[in-house]
Amino acid sequence: MLTIHDLHVDFAGKPVLRGVNVQVGAGEILCLLGPSGCGKTTLLRVIAGLEQASQGDLLLDGQSIQAIPVNQRGFGLMFQDFALFPHLTVAQNVTFGLEMQGRAAEERQQRVREVLQLVDLDGFADRDIARLSGGERQRVALARSLAPRPRLLMLDEPLGSLDAALREQLVIELRAIIKRVGLTAIHVTHDQREAYAIADRIALMNQGRIEQLDTPAQVYQHPRTAFAARFLGLHNLVPVTRWRDGVAETALGRVPVSTKSDLLLLHPDHLTLGPSRSAGEAFTVEGKVSEVTFLGEAYRLKVHHASGIELQLRIPAAAIPPVLGQLVTVDVGQVLPVRS
Repeated sequence: MLTIHDLHVDFAGKPVLRGVNVQVGAGEILCLLGPSGCGKTTLLRVIAGLEQASQGDLLLDGQSIQAIPVNQRGFGLMFQDFALFPHLTVAQNVTFGLEMQGRAAEERQQRVREVLQLVDLDGFADRDIARLSGGERQRVALARSLAPRPRLLMLDEPLGSLDAALREQLVIELRAIIKRVGLTAIHVTHDQREAYAIADRIALMNQGRIEQLDTPAQVYQHPRTAFAARFLGLHNLVPVTRWRDGVAETALGRVPVSTKSDLLLLHPDHLTLGPSRSAGEAFTVEGKVSEVTFLGEAYRLKVHHASGIELQLRIPAAAIPPVLGQLVTVDVGQVLPVRS
């Protein structure tokens, strides 16, 4: 549906987007994920028509939209602060875009009823915005974005101002609503858990480029670069000093790995306290426990190797954790090559 081709944006001579290429399929939810300053919001604003690209093109259903003004693109926008009118009721906020389209009063009323029901706000039409909770305001903002039946829905950190528990609940509801309507959507966030929950695919961005474009499961389970791994909280990166015949030599020992790389990721999901396997079946690392942190659903352990490398892994909350300074063996079930 949407093709972003070789998109560049410069602000005051400084590159902000550097050759972004991505295609978004009809009905797909694409999440732009990355740290502050990586270019994700700028990319969203260029798609919306709020910013102009220095180079490249945007194609909607095969036709360039670069010259089409923002108010004629037929896109829906939803921002972190919701941008609701505090002096208007819920219904008056939702109908705003329909009025801009010149819809008849009866049609506007019918559409307001439909979208308020869709976002689970039946009976809220006459409520004042000031009387609503943060979650209810988020739903009003979504209803207002959906009311004009946009061709593309764009969401810029729409849950960022909500507390963690409410954000976790609403991101699931948000995905369900978008899928129920059959919309194509682009969602911007810096929170990987939010991205995992809402996206069909994630475009992980770094310094104006797309670092990795894949499904949430693939991005998490197989990060391709050191940046991707670190951003996702996967810090078990081990430099390779020499690679030969399928064996990488590292400070932790000789590691069998099929693909040549200068860096290895020991994914915490594939680390267990051992020894739990027969000799020769697993690569093992010995070290002392340097940190034990209770996370609720699990304990996070840090194990310090004599080389100075520190590995992180999790064990179930029901397990009895080792004590600080205890010597332990870590079984490494899988090693992933990554680019530095």
